Amino acid sequence: MSAFVLAGGVRWTRPGLVGKRFQLATCANTARMSEVSETVLSERGYKAGDRVILFDGVCNMCNAGVNMVMSLDKKDQFKFASLQGDVGQALAKKFNCPNDLSTMIYVDGSKAYERSDAVLRIGQRLNLIGIPAWLLLLTVPKPMRDWFYINVMAKYRYDLFGKRSSCRLPTESERAKFLDIPA
Repeated sequence: MSAFVLAGGVRWTRPGLVGKRFQLATCANTARMSEVSETVLSERGYKAGDRVILFDGVCNMCNAGVNMVMSLDKKDQFKFASLQGDVGQALAKKFNCPNDLSTMIYVDGSKAYERSDAVLRIGQRLNLIGIPAWLLLLTVPKPMRDWFYINVMAKYRYDLFGKRSSCRLPTESERAKFLDIPA
């Protein structure tokens, strides 16, 4: 196991490059669900094992990302929920993830990934990132990837791409993919 200490005393560890799989950090997977949250999730069609992307529903960049994932997701493997909605808040709470709007969260079965790890995992599921590029991106320490995500992408997303006055409404053909919309 290699270890690096970055500026500010942040410690980052990763397995060696040869013959070992990279580990991505996940949200603390402590189950902290109230009965109300469990009810919301089951009523809206969430099932354990679902792959759900939680996003800022009023962010134009985030909505463009959702549109891109939907167009590339030929296997219908992803569902979506806005962080502003009951489902997004319940899933963030379930996986002990931050539920602020500057964080993208990807729930993959029993684990949840946030920020740059979420983006990399989604790209991997869609086969957007080839193996060499995937390995190259993972050699960039998570604190550096997340710094870019937080201080550039999340911080300036409204300035660069704009903001909607309300969350995105899916079309009839997209409704089944959005957990925020009651069935």
